[in-house]
Amino acid sequence: MKKNLITFVQLLTISFLLLSCKHPYEVKNENVITPAKADLKSAKVNVFIENSGSMDGYMHPSSSFKNDLYSYISAISNEVGSTNLNYLNSVIISIPQEPESFFNSLNPASFKKAGLDRSHSEIVDMFKKMLNKLDGNTINIFASDCILDVKGGDAKDYFENKRTTLRDTIARHLKQYPDFAVEIFMSESSFDGYLYPFQSSPVRFTGKRPYYVWVFGPKHLIGALNEKVSPYDSFHVGKIQNSASFVNCGQLPFTLSLRGRVGSSILIKGKKKEFDILADMSSALLNDEQIANTNSYTYADSKASVESVSRIKDKQSLYTHVMTVKFSNVSKPIKQSIALPINLEPKWAESLNDDSIGVNTQKTYGIKYLIYAISDAYKNATPAQIQFVINKK
Repeated sequence: MKKNLITFVQLLTISFLLLSCKHPYEVKNENVITPAKADLKSAKVNVFIENSGSMDGYMHPSSSFKNDLYSYISAISNEVGSTNLNYLNSVIISIPQEPESFFNSLNPASFKKAGLDRSHSEIVDMFKKMLNKLDGNTINIFASDCILDVKGGDAKDYFENKRTTLRDTIARHLKQYPDFAVEIFMSESSFDGYLYPFQSSPVRFTGKRPYYVWVFGPKHLIGALNEKVSPYDSFHVGKIQNSASFVNCGQLPFTLSLRGRVGSSILIKGKKKEFDILADMSSALLNDEQIANTNSYTYADSKASVESVSRIKDKQSLYTHVMTVKFSNVSKPIKQSIALPINLEPKWAESLNDDSIGVNTQKTYGIKYLIYAISDAYKNATPAQIQFVINKK
């Protein structure tokens, strides 16, 4: 009798497990956002090259600063409606040339010929001037050595003051334009010129120096432009050594996919509890390496997680990446939110920063204060998210 009871219990357990395995699950996107590709052909790009004295060293004929930027800006010009080229220091100086002639003529003599005060680099004031040139259909690109110019007093106090001013400037702009985003790329170039240390005589230097390219404007435009012209592919010589991005993102456009069927809801039957998500991640302003690093994702519910992410090769697709999601047995609905790792304070800003008097040839005087100012302004920004619900039917 006891043996029969055990057999009966075992049969019930097996039956329950079999039924559970066949139990269908519905996955649903309850907040459908349709991907919309930006019209780059109607967009405008403003390019600003800082022309202070410390930039002269990047202007020699074989400079990768000039060659890489020319490669990048020339490719961009083929994708957008118009490209406006400028020098920038105390004022914006428009240079009415095509990219080829503009970059071929970049040299200390052309900088000097433009006139004005080239002895100081008021970077924060430059940002204010560039922000005034933005609208909903414009991207600004700024190339500079980004050396903060200290006129007197304690350098660190001065740097912290500039950090606060730039943070507040960006925060005000972000409040007015929630789609405003910032990308920062660090590259390096051969340099042959003078450095200007704080309260010291100019120092002649020949070698490699870092410089920075800032891209800012509406996130959808920057994201669409990155899909067309990758900075990582354009900077052939100096390469992109480091990068950071800051964006107020929110729910990403995506659709659900299962065995070739796509839609806002799918029904999953059988033992294999997994499905795909086709997502447009361009507005998150993350590179493929960051997107593929699923260990950096965070989840509202641990029962459903991303196993892998890969780029969609079809250039005509409305989506940029496909992610595979696996989940475990659930007895009640899972309201999942997957957050991507955006707006991270870059550690490389600290390693490249020079807080001394500005004679470290491999670092940049005060750079972390500029980058951390942007990070500060985006502290409360909405992360990039993918949200869906899994229900047991």
